[in-house]
Amino acid sequence: MKDGKKAAVVLGVGAGITAIYLATREVKAKPPPPPPGKATLYGLIADATTGNPLLGVKVTLVSLETYTDSDGYYAFINLDPGHYTLTCEKEGYEMISEDITLKAGDNPLNVAMAPIPVAKYTLDVSVAAPAVGYVSVSPDKPAYGAGEVVTLTAILDSWAVGSYEFDHWSGDASGTSPVTTVTMDRNKVVVAHFVALAANLSGIVTDSDTGYALAGVKVTIDGKVDYTDASGAYAFAGLTPGSYTVTFEKAGYETITR
Repeated sequence: MKDGKKAAVVLGVGAGITAIYLATREVKAKPPPPPPGKATLYGLIADATTGNPLLGVKVTLVSLETYTDSDGYYAFINLDPGHYTLTCEKEGYEMISEDITLKAGDNPLNVAMAPIPVAKYTLDVSVAAPAVGYVSVSPDKPAYGAGEVVTLTAILDSWAVGSYEFDHWSGDASGTSPVTTVTMDRNKVVVAHFVALAANLSGIVTDSDTGYALAGVKVTIDGKVDYTDASGAYAFAGLTPGSYTVTFEKAGYETITR
């Protein structure tokens, strides 16, 4: 075989993935010829999916080891011909371990390493009624890797500030803090819940002519009733923020509805 030409060795098919394949890329530099009766093993290691060269692959041949350079190139020289176990290892890739036979002379051998599949999970975030806010997701991505941590922040719409507040999370998150995190280890669903703040209504009813306080005025709001005391005061607590109709009634006076 001439320098830098295609290798013509095909070895090893495991787990449905061709581990060592017929070289289709030119080796950048052929090692010097080995001494008579000795063998040389060299080649390129690439990503099986993209075909891009892999830097830093640990290549082991029995007790010998080397690492690929930026071109994915590796080489072992002055070997005894015979049977060997070739191992290729790199983080994020399936390890390859194959039995090979080296003949005297050159033994060009290219290797394709399969990336380890990365689990991808989805995160569905929503806001329960009343929809008075939204959830900020960081990082906000279509899918997440296993173990990835996502920060969720529940935020009120500007118009709802002062009338509503965040209450709690449900689904695959819990707690009452508006900021929480979820760790992605499966598809997850998270719901944010906002609630209305309690409102209070109070006042004093007086005679429009004299200005004196009126006791015993019936004050009605949303089905709730209170009567003014001797100072003309009335009060309602725990109301939901919103619009109401209030009615004031007392014998001898015109009924007022507001």
